[in-house]
Amino acid sequence: MVTEAQKKANIQYRKRIKGTPQGEIFLEKLRQYSKKSFNKRYNEDLIFRAHHLAVANSRAYYLNDNDQFLRAVRKLYQ
Repeated sequence: MVTEAQKKANIQYRKRIKGTPQGEIFLEKLRQYSKKSFNKRYNEDLIFRAHHLAVANSRAYYLNDNDQFLRAVRKLYQ
């Protein structure tokens, strides 16, 4: 359990190291932890995976790339 004081101290620490080499190392570790937890949940939870794929497909549908118009037309007729 994390207390309010610990949360405030953590916020202050992140503000203090932001933009420093130590802060970059900290951010990289957070990114790695986040990636690992996402991959684990994506592989184990079928509902989460289906939702993520639906969001990714709709995002690809609305991109403004050169071939997106063709993808949009294909999707309409599927």
